Amino acid sequence: NALGKVINSYSLVYDFSALGKVVVAPDVSGSMGGFYSGTRFGSTRNTHRPIEIAAMFAGILCGSMKGSHLLPWDTNVYKTKDVFPGEREWRTPTKIMARIMEMGGGGTYMELPVQHMFEQRINADTFILITDSEEWGAGWLFDWKVYRKKHPGARAFLIRVDLYPTRPFSGDDCAKYGITQVYGFNDNVFKLMLRN
Repeated sequence: NALGKVINSYSLVYDFSALGKVVVAPDVSGSMGGFYSGTRFGSTRNTHRPIEIAAMFAGILCGSMKGSHLLPWDTNVYKTKDVFPGEREWRTPTKIMARIMEMGGGGTYMELPVQHMFEQRINADTFILITDSEEWGAGWLFDWKVYRKKHPGARAFLIRVDLYPTRPFSGDDCAKYGITQVYGFNDNVFKLMLRN
């Protein structure tokens, strides 16, 4: 309940309308459900699962913005009717978060949401993908370039919540194709997105 109140409060704190039409694509593949092992005060313990962060982020954005699209993915892209079957009122941050956290399995095909957007003619100003690794994204950049030809003003925020400081996409490609790579997650990610 306490977490739900905090998540719901973000929709009041931030004006996400500056992002325009938004697609939020959280990774729900099998690796997102595993725990990271962390160290605190000299003892090793389990910390958060990546899917918890992806679910919170998706809940905050899609619960705050009525026109946004939620596209969870692994080896498939899941539409709203797949995630919330038979439900008309699903846009509350905590409900979105709970449902995303119930998902999980399959591989990591991060190009699928972009392919889906192109095929379904979803016109996004801002595409937000949350994953635990972008090393799977060799095909993503190709599909993003195809999407940008049709929607040249579209921006992509790739939020990775893994522990590896690698950079799959070059600075030149990021500048040329409107990509911002974000490593880790805290409140500053919202500020970064609204500033760009």
